[in-house]
Amino acid sequence: MGDIKMSISSKDINTDVGIDLIEARRLFMDIPSSVILENTGESLLLEKRVINILFLLSPLFVVFSILWSFYFFKYYGIIILIVAPLIYFLNMGASSKGSSRITSITFFLILTIASNFLKNVDYRFTGLLSLITFSFWCTRYLYKIAGKFVENFAIRNTKAFEWLSEYNVIYYGKEYHK
Repeated sequence: MGDIKMSISSKDINTDVGIDLIEARRLFMDIPSSVILENTGESLLLEKRVINILFLLSPLFVVFSILWSFYFFKYYGIIILIVAPLIYFLNMGASSKGSSRITSITFFLILTIASNFLKNVDYRFTGLLSLITFSFWCTRYLYKIAGKFVENFAIRNTKAFEWLSEYNVIYYGKEYHK
């Protein structure tokens, strides 16, 4: 189970909870806004859009990196065609775990983007690394921001806290201490 554990404190709620990151992502992608609105009084349209955009950008940039590699490296692009999707799916699985961190991939993304502006560095290679890294960053950020959206939603809306508990996005009490 991909989850993070945290404390939620507001005027109505003060407890330790776990947030299932996979269920958090599903909440924003699979549950219609009308259902969320009906059960909680909020529709979360902006949050849903952010999650959906990140979900689309990640595989799109894998495709861009494959096209980039074939354009600049010709038949060596076959290596990227095989390796990039494999690493993408491994990253997707790792990103949904609560223990996954975004700091190192963010640092590497900044490094690869900055390296594109250095004079003695081949932009074809650093551009490829930037595209692939951005794809992986989008996946990692997708789960992190989904968890943060759920946390904020549960803190500001008691109805949401109860509904998210029933939907198994957040859990507490006996389930939390498994």
